[in-house]
Amino acid sequence: MDYELIYDTATMSTAPVSCLKWAITSLALGAVWTAKLRWFGDSVHLGAKFFLGVGLLLLVMSGLFALEKRQASRRTDLENVEGVIVGHWTKTVRTRRTNSSSYDSVQWEGFSLNGIAFAYSTNTGPNFFNNSGPNQLELRDGVYLRLRYYTESPGPDAVRIIVRVERVLPGRSAPAGAGEASPTSAPAERPRG
Repeated sequence: MDYELIYDTATMSTAPVSCLKWAITSLALGAVWTAKLRWFGDSVHLGAKFFLGVGLLLLVMSGLFALEKRQASRRTDLENVEGVIVGHWTKTVRTRRTNSSSYDSVQWEGFSLNGIAFAYSTNTGPNFFNNSGPNQLELRDGVYLRLRYYTESPGPDAVRIIVRVERVLPGRSAPAGAGEASPTSAPAERPRG
């Protein structure tokens, strides 16, 4: 059976570079603003300090994303599962911002593969698979996938982090009976909220 690589954290994650670009932009704005203020003999005020602070914070975050990406590729506890998607769902969770009349929304998506539940937010940009951007895949019940993942917190509310996604090449068929839903295959737990 031939597979198409959809996402691999070790080689395709853009989180560290994206964060670094924002860090450089913020630092550059803060530095130019500071230089302009100093050139005219003014003191550096809160606006320039804000951009410099944000730039430094994003620089640290970029380094942490790069470290996380490196550690994910070196994990020894990665597991593999393959089969057809069962119980695919999506959900939008809205939460009211503190001291504001506006809301934040998080898009969630989940499914089960051979009885193993997966759920993740699709509108965040971490190192791991979140089914968005250039690596987006139309997921639905019956799609045959092969995943590589690790379990971050085992137990009934286990958090499984997907580090690699492959699907059967279009026009190719999954093996007969492979990954079919069984009575024990349960849909992925939906987030509360």
